[in-house]
Amino acid sequence: MKRYSLISLALAALLLVTLLAGCGGSSSSDSKTLTATPAELADQMVEALAPKQELVEAGEKVISNYYAIDSEVITGYKVYISPAFQAEEIAVFSVADGRMDDAKAMVEKRVEDLKASFEGYLPDQLTQLEENAQILENGNCICLVTGQAEGAQAAAKIFTDAQ
Repeated sequence: MKRYSLISLALAALLLVTLLAGCGGSSSSDSKTLTATPAELADQMVEALAPKQELVEAGEKVISNYYAIDSEVITGYKVYISPAFQAEEIAVFSVADGRMDDAKAMVEKRVEDLKASFEGYLPDQLTQLEENAQILENGNCICLVTGQAEGAQAAAKIFTDAQ
């Protein structure tokens, strides 16, 4: 009976050591994974942006017209766009490991497309876009935020402060 008690105690100690080692691990800022989802971040950012006109959530078909989303690069997203030709947009994407450069190129292309759409047509919106558009990275997420200066800064802060 003593033998079984000692074996049980030794196995329990081994299990405890294994569990503690598994929960440890190192964390680096390069491999940080945000706990907030793209949807949660985008919703908070839209509220902080306080857009001139209500932004609408873009569906999958609309997003495919604006962003070249590759499912091997982007693992989740939420995008709000202006239906009233305003340079106001919030787009948050979670990115697959090692694919941040591809995601950044996708978002930069969207900014260039927006600039082209406002150029010669709505010069005040082009200026707002050029002055306030921000592409930000945080952990495994990237976002585009553009709008009025104060609102764009507030929305960007929500993204950069997210954990």
